[in-house]
Amino acid sequence: MTRKSFTTRKDRIDFDIDEEVFYLKPNVSAGQMFNVSSLKGKMDAAMGDPDSNAGTVLMKELSQVFEDESFIRFEKRFWGEYGPIDIGTFNEIIEWIFGEALGKDHTPPS
Repeated sequence: MTRKSFTTRKDRIDFDIDEEVFYLKPNVSAGQMFNVSSLKGKMDAAMGDPDSNAGTVLMKELSQVFEDESFIRFEKRFWGEYGPIDIGTFNEIIEWIFGEALGKDHTPPS
């Protein structure tokens, strides 16, 4: 039987919002992705808990996939500290991150 070889991703993933560039970690571990994939359940639980903030839960999970400096800026925009991200754009970004950039639909650069 021929041996199958696998290579982990090494390329940095970037995207921009209003021409401000953000970077995702090039190598998010499978375990971290499983943690993030349980986000819906965590968000539902946070929404049902008056002492919890669903946005804080969401940001904690997203911090696992962003490079540190980019995450700090993204979180500030999420909370509206500058250049706020509207909810429609935010949803598009999340779908892209987990669907295409880091997800099963990822296509490496040519």
